[in-house]
Amino acid sequence: MVQEAGHQLPMSDLTLFTVSYNHLSAKLPRLLYSISKYMGGQYANHVIWDNNSSDGTQEWLREIKHPNTTIICSERNINDLPAYNELARSCKTKYFMAINPNTRITGPFDAQPALSLFIDDPELMLVGHNGPSVKFVDVSPCGVGGWGWVPRLLVERDMNQPEDINTAHVQTWFFFADCEKFLQVGGFDIRNRRFDLRWPDDRFPEKPLDLLDKGNLIAAEIELSVRAVRLGFHIAFLTMPFYHYFSHGQQATVKGLDEGDAGRGLSPIGYQSGMYGEDKFIKEVT
Repeated sequence: MVQEAGHQLPMSDLTLFTVSYNHLSAKLPRLLYSISKYMGGQYANHVIWDNNSSDGTQEWLREIKHPNTTIICSERNINDLPAYNELARSCKTKYFMAINPNTRITGPFDAQPALSLFIDDPELMLVGHNGPSVKFVDVSPCGVGGWGWVPRLLVERDMNQPEDINTAHVQTWFFFADCEKFLQVGGFDIRNRRFDLRWPDDRFPEKPLDLLDKGNLIAAEIELSVRAVRLGFHIAFLTMPFYHYFSHGQQATVKGLDEGDAGRGLSPIGYQSGMYGEDKFIKEVT
């Protein structure tokens, strides 16, 4: 089911995507507030895809009146990366920007530097915050810098070669993409099987797919960037005024997030609980 709300702002070449699941308490309304505060007029539309939340998110989204916002309430949880694929297929603009619901914009934001990179480089496909680039020789059973999924990914790729394989990637808590190129390479490919990114067409025996396994999703996040490069496209890294709440649970409070922000030296966002009426819909997650 799709519900559209609000009046159109001046059109641009950019659409925003957010995929949510049980993020009504504090995070999703807080993100919308930061977008309004710091990104007004810079995008054609903000599409919010909700993955069948059970915490009142869908009820709230159906009622919210927010400018330039399209709401998609999925009847099942397909997880975030497959939802981005679906959103890209229906995108009406040349570029899209994905913003994780656990993310807030921390200050004045200008999307033009990122979009200018695409204009300057015809082969550019992805722009965003860089993840770690890990060499095979650096892998240990304890993980690399705490990223426990990196050695798992390398093992699943069946990479027993001593040469370096570049795993530099764009993280998905926020990223820009050229929509046509994103679709051309096939978007995110979620596979619970062994594979080697140097030969993307090679396939190995499949195991039952588990989209709830975070390792599979992060493996797909890395695989998209590496696959894009192997197929001749470019990726770029850009520091932007965003903060991703890695360590907070979905039921974090506005006060708790503000206290954490203050401890990191981030300025208060100015959002108050219930500002968008979400307090009427919050319920215990089952």
